[in-house]
Amino acid sequence: WSERYCNVPYNCTCSSDPICIGLSAYNRSVCICPIYKLGHRCLLTDKIFEINNNLTRQSGGQ
Repeated sequence: WSERYCNVPYNCTCSSDPICIGLSAYNRSVCICPIYKLGHRCLLTDKIFEINNNLTRQSGGQ
């Protein structure tokens, strides 16, 4: 919801993983991305995070 009295619904345009916390001054969704996602809508995947995460799993978390 947005506007002064929180009476205007809005659809969040973030990807499915992040937390949508509201609208910017330009009526864009404000997204809080998980650590492995990037971009203003959290649509990009951080490949380096994925590689490091996979290596950690393969080595038993060490």
